Amino acid sequence: MGSLIAALLLSATSASAEMPVRTVNFADAAFVELESKACEPSGDERVLPRDLAIAQLLSRYPVTLDVSFMGPQSVPLGERIATTICDGASCQPAEASLAQLRNAAARMLSVREGRGMKLEWKANWPEPEGDIARIAAFYDPNNPGYVLTCTAPPAPVVAEVTPPVVTEKTLPAIQEKRSFLSLFRVASNVSQTEKDKYSQRDPARISYYKSASDKSAIVNIRAAIAAPDIAQWGDDADATKTSGNVRPFVAYERVTHWNQYSEVNNLDFGIRSRFRFADDEAEHAYIGNLTAAWQTDDEFQSALTRFEASLKPPVQYWLYGDSDPKREYCVWCQNANMTIVADYVGIDDPGDKVTLNNVKQYGRLGYDMEWGVRLKRPAGLPTFGMNVQYSAREDVTSNRASADRLGARAMYYPTDTSHFAFGLEYDRGKDLTSLVELDRWMITWGYRQ
Repeated sequence: MGSLIAALLLSATSASAEMPVRTVNFADAAFVELESKACEPSGDERVLPRDLAIAQLLSRYPVTLDVSFMGPQSVPLGERIATTICDGASCQPAEASLAQLRNAAARMLSVREGRGMKLEWKANWPEPEGDIARIAAFYDPNNPGYVLTCTAPPAPVVAEVTPPVVTEKTLPAIQEKRSFLSLFRVASNVSQTEKDKYSQRDPARISYYKSASDKSAIVNIRAAIAAPDIAQWGDDADATKTSGNVRPFVAYERVTHWNQYSEVNNLDFGIRSRFRFADDEAEHAYIGNLTAAWQTDDEFQSALTRFEASLKPPVQYWLYGDSDPKREYCVWCQNANMTIVADYVGIDDPGDKVTLNNVKQYGRLGYDMEWGVRLKRPAGLPTFGMNVQYSAREDVTSNRASADRLGARAMYYPTDTSHFAFGLEYDRGKDLTSLVELDRWMITWGYRQ
């Protein structure tokens, strides 16, 4: 409001000086918070996806979180915005951003078109009546009614100036190299590399802690790199169709310990095949995996061969009604997974590893469970996540190789799509293949791709 009054005063002053009067375009002012550069093609039109529009508004008017945003009885953010009516000094600190978000939507709903954008109701059912209902619908990304059409032509693409050090011969080679490297997936273990979005993967980690016995500094490593597909079938882009692939991988886990017999030095080379069994709704897809790997320990000169079969049911859908928590307009977004596992391990050479001396081979049944929660914030802002993983294997052959392992971590991400992460981690139990006992707190630096 202050900016509009200032514009009117400026117009009056200019008129008194016998200069052309500058008019204020109120329709354009209603859409000033939105950036049309984010418009995307949609059929014969260009639209600004409403989730991006909401993210742009939230980046201008960040919402302060409190406990009322969380829990099963929480009020949806859209309703909170629509019902927050205050102005200036009458607003409480926690209400100021909500009121600004409400006013921004109210202005657009009032004029409907301006600054190269048009706000229309395109659903098959009637548009809500009243300001509160309309504003709540605008901020509800699950309600497809309101559509922001970009009426202005897209800005011309300005050709990039090639730096002098990059020639016509070297530029395609650099682009091809970057494109090839992006096909490799980096995460904490091979199962995490199967997630298509790297921002959802548990990052590969280098961890640091001090031994309680002699105060020595210890560095640990846990990482897996999956190569591009060497075989693929089905339509992986269509979530409703059955598909699969085969990827070679290498994984490494190093756990240093003051007691050398409690160390882990697992280096795996293997292949992993993924099968997606989907139906027409896609949300009920079951994911199956077959893994074959050879593992060696360069410290103890041991070696083993392992085979694993697993099946992951749609636990996320069963618990939360959606396989992708990013689709929900949540503040604290939860995800859960469970995998049923059967494995067989043959000890090729126990070497000097005490835990494998009396074990020649074993077959086990078990499961992996994972639960995580992350703070959802507008794009480009720091975010935070917590994750708990528990794995159990019950030996059904020799009863000597049963193991379970609990891992919990709290991670800080500079942005929601950051490749790097920092945090605190706790690990306790037995390594699932070498059967070495673990119990440690660690400061962690992570990377995902």
